[in-house]
Amino acid sequence: MAIFSPTEITDNYMRASVGKAASPAWRLFLLAVAAGVLIGLGAVTSSTAAHGLENAGLVRLMSGLIFPVGLMMVILMGTELFTGNALMVTAAIDGQITWGRLFRNWGIVFLGNLVGAVALAACMAFFGQLNIGGGDLAVYTAKVAAAKNALPWMNAFVLGIFCNLMVCIAVYQANTAQDTAGKVLAIFFPIMGFVLAGFEHCVADMYYVPAGIFLPESGLHGAHRCGGHQHRPAHLRRLHLREPHSRDLGQHRWRRGRGAGHVRLPWHEEGVEESAEFFRNVGNSVRFCGFPAGALAKRGRRPMMGAWRTD
Repeated sequence: MAIFSPTEITDNYMRASVGKAASPAWRLFLLAVAAGVLIGLGAVTSSTAAHGLENAGLVRLMSGLIFPVGLMMVILMGTELFTGNALMVTAAIDGQITWGRLFRNWGIVFLGNLVGAVALAACMAFFGQLNIGGGDLAVYTAKVAAAKNALPWMNAFVLGIFCNLMVCIAVYQANTAQDTAGKVLAIFFPIMGFVLAGFEHCVADMYYVPAGIFLPESGLHGAHRCGGHQHRPAHLRRLHLREPHSRDLGQHRWRRGRGAGHVRLPWHEEGVEESAEFFRNVGNSVRFCGFPAGALAKRGRRPMMGAWRTD
């Protein structure tokens, strides 16, 4: 397997950065939209494979084994990814491109990645992909979205830095290879590593968080199994997040008031399957099967208990 030396890799990438910086805005945007979709597809496939697992370590391992397909597609298809284009800073430091051109590229590509990932999230939420497992995949997606949104700002920022470090390493290593197999292998391990470590990839989050926002509005279109009966769930009008109650993690609370049903359930790391089973059992009572993923408002501390209301 022929490979480039580190010096050759750096020179090659800086030359490529000159082309990226000079690319027309419309081309950058379209390629960035495509990259947002591709990274989102990596998130979709890894979530679909991992959502039925109970052990948190196995969930991370399964996700780590599958998620790298997103960056593989981005690199091999030549699309524009914000986290990968962070390496363009080497060309700016070397004076081969201006800082203005660098920030222009980053801005256009970031926006395009966001558009592509959000569009994919809407398609997955509104057209039934999250119905897999009788709504269990929606449960998993909800938990991921809420956990990401609940991160303190500084935690998310630092975890994002380490994620981007590993993405840049993957992109750099991919440029060592001159054949497809070598590029795929070079990408796989750093990306698997950041998923296992729980780092935050901003473009993947552009899929997860909007998917969480769209889920209550989608009503989880399609038939769901609740308490042994098939039905289409009622439209979820509004989702409310209660103040965390860390002492009640193992309890489910149910009450009614003014004709509206309220449910509390655990958001803790091991609670996905437990929550899914709970909602299968009481789904007919609340007229909604599956777990709403829009509980994304942060109220002081990390939310460990969620609540919804159907009006």
